[in-house]
Amino acid sequence: MVDVLDEVVRGEDVAILIGLPLDEAAFRADIEWRRRCPRDGRGDFAWQQTVGIGGADPWAARGRPLCALVNGLIRTAIAARLSDDRIVTDASLDTLARVAEGGARIIVILAHWRGANVTSADLDRRSWEEIAVALRVGDGTVLQALRRFLQREDVDPAKVAAPADTLDAFVESFGADAAACAIVRDALDAELSGAIAPGNSIEFRDGVHKAPVVAAALPDHWSGVIDLSVCHSMLLATMMRAGRDDRRVIANVKPKFLDRVVPELRETLLRLSHIPGAYVPLRSFVAREYSSTILEVH
Repeated sequence: MVDVLDEVVRGEDVAILIGLPLDEAAFRADIEWRRRCPRDGRGDFAWQQTVGIGGADPWAARGRPLCALVNGLIRTAIAARLSDDRIVTDASLDTLARVAEGGARIIVILAHWRGANVTSADLDRRSWEEIAVALRVGDGTVLQALRRFLQREDVDPAKVAAPADTLDAFVESFGADAAACAIVRDALDAELSGAIAPGNSIEFRDGVHKAPVVAAALPDHWSGVIDLSVCHSMLLATMMRAGRDDRRVIANVKPKFLDRVVPELRETLLRLSHIPGAYVPLRSFVAREYSSTILEVH
């Protein structure tokens, strides 16, 4: 049997799932949804674009150029002869299962990852009341640890001035190990029973989903390569590969930036459409070439 790392594929063997807004209406709707329904978590990608821009319009400042990049990828996918059903512009758990069942050998996922940190956008005005109740009556391991954390004398008051800051400082108290913080955040979400937006999750167009849920959407029989164009995707990669030799996952420890990853994907697709080849070596080669170019420019 040919290892999936060496399997020769064509452009039409690739499916692209996009979980990001693609136009102004969707971008602004996502921001509004995030503001109105903070516990839901959906719309976080667009909402993040409002951070640090002062009074500037988020669409003009960040949304328009980001959407233009992704729409350029869609045009390239069409030119690379991907069929319509393999260019998914409203990625969801259902569409992930569908393209896998449909025979795609390479699945590229372009989406937003919500990390383990807690922000004020994750809570609404009733959240802290529910958290306080959970702290009084809950007996989960993480809630017990949170109680002890709140009683510690060495906790910096400046870091726990607000409910979100309190929870974030608690998660960060487990150290710089991203995996440990992710485990704590998952347990915290579970024990708080929806009082805050789910962290440590991928955002699709149908909402945010934890890594085990996304992995479960893949059919058991599916084999191939998953290219996670998603920030901090190592946990998701581990879940989706499930320890199998007939699945490979391209993942990233650090953030992914659209202005870097989209041109790499476009180049990879165009090369495959002209000369069939093994996806992983080609993808790695293109990434190195772009890295070299960036280093030369700077």
